[in-house]
Amino acid sequence: MKKRKLTFWSILLIMITALPLVVACGDDGTELAGGSDRKGDPSTTILITNEMISGTAWTLESFNIERGSNSNIQNGKTIVFKNDGTCEGFHSMETAWRINSGRIETFYQPTNEPMYVYTLLSQNGDNVTIRMNGTLDDDLQATLTLTKTLYEGTPSSTTEESYYTNKEQVLSIRNTCYAYCAGFEEAQLKLEEIRTNSSTVHDITPSTSDVKKAWEAGYTTIRYTNILLDHKDSFGSLFSTQELNELLTEIRFIRAFVYYNLTMTWGDVPWIRTASGDVDTYAPRHNKNTILEWLYGEMTEILSDLTSQEDKLRASHDAEIMLKAELEMALGNTNSAITTLSELDTSPYVATRATATSLGQFFIWALAQSTQTNLYYPVYTLMHHQLYLYETTGKKENLMLPVIDTNLDGVPDDAPVEAYWLKSEYLDYGYWTALKRMGKAQTVTGCYDYELLMPIPANELALNPSMTQNPGY
Repeated sequence: MKKRKLTFWSILLIMITALPLVVACGDDGTELAGGSDRKGDPSTTILITNEMISGTAWTLESFNIERGSNSNIQNGKTIVFKNDGTCEGFHSMETAWRINSGRIETFYQPTNEPMYVYTLLSQNGDNVTIRMNGTLDDDLQATLTLTKTLYEGTPSSTTEESYYTNKEQVLSIRNTCYAYCAGFEEAQLKLEEIRTNSSTVHDITPSTSDVKKAWEAGYTTIRYTNILLDHKDSFGSLFSTQELNELLTEIRFIRAFVYYNLTMTWGDVPWIRTASGDVDTYAPRHNKNTILEWLYGEMTEILSDLTSQEDKLRASHDAEIMLKAELEMALGNTNSAITTLSELDTSPYVATRATATSLGQFFIWALAQSTQTNLYYPVYTLMHHQLYLYETTGKKENLMLPVIDTNLDGVPDDAPVEAYWLKSEYLDYGYWTALKRMGKAQTVTGCYDYELLMPIPANELALNPSMTQNPGY
């Protein structure tokens, strides 16, 4: 994976709560242009000129996806079109922009790979409506409403540290970490859904879009967490000792969660622990177990640094317990996992059904979906905790598990762990990893041996000369 360095001033321009950011254009004095050379574009659009867009930033107010999907589009995100032709867009590979036939085209500068096309549909002062279309094999079509926001340009004499002027700026970057993490989890769950479905189990290739999305969202999350951790001395004075400790613990938890899932998905992966590396260097793959051992040390160190959270969308002490137990199971430390799981106080949680639009007592920790409001990805629930105990102890007595009675004879089945994963609510996260951990993935899903790991995305192999593909792909 190539380390792509993000300067801190550019991150703070985002000032938001989410993923790779957004898109836009437009200013007064535009003229109509007929015709369209892109799929899904209207027959009448408005020309965008270089003078209108260069050196501007735009914040997404609302959006509607008409075709395809894009987990990076989220309200509150900001895109920046810089004077030097570079940009900060939805996608981590939207690194440059140009005007072509009155439309904005974004692309990945090192290879000139096209990314998205933005067409101006209407304008009212600083408010614009944009049509966003994918290129190549991306069939995305979305309509975006954006507002022009202040963009100061690159600071010349001030230091990056001068941008840590208040808590809100720092916390906005923390929220961005959560948002990228949610985008990663969304793509990861889509991949696992494909792999655990017998009719699609063999359909994942290095060119599968969600392979690319999961990889890039994961490493974008890592980048943002590293940026905050690298600059903690710059903003530490803005917080009390307890506030700062909890903030940094949250960030370390998010980084550990993503790295754990990267290793579970791909095995050996690039291991990047700082944002200050040379932008021109490429990160090779690192041994999975070495990364897991380091993550386990991280979680052991920070385990007592978070309190219980009423906000289920924030990291908490109970979420730390669950991740630490997962790491112990991944490392084969079954007895340690049992001890860790026993430390969780289950009394605040209930094993009843909840709705996906409510973060009730069923949830320990969840991530907000990036494409829909008030919908969540449950990461850890009480049922996860109970199934981890069943897996590690081999006993289900005194556990709050659903009743499985296949014969409908009133006598509960002596069902294996995997049966309860399928019987229970909100257990998408963790199922595929549990099957692999128990050695049952191939039997249950019909996947081949090499398909226990996902393929490295094709574009990563093309961009990073240090990267190698997982065997079989």
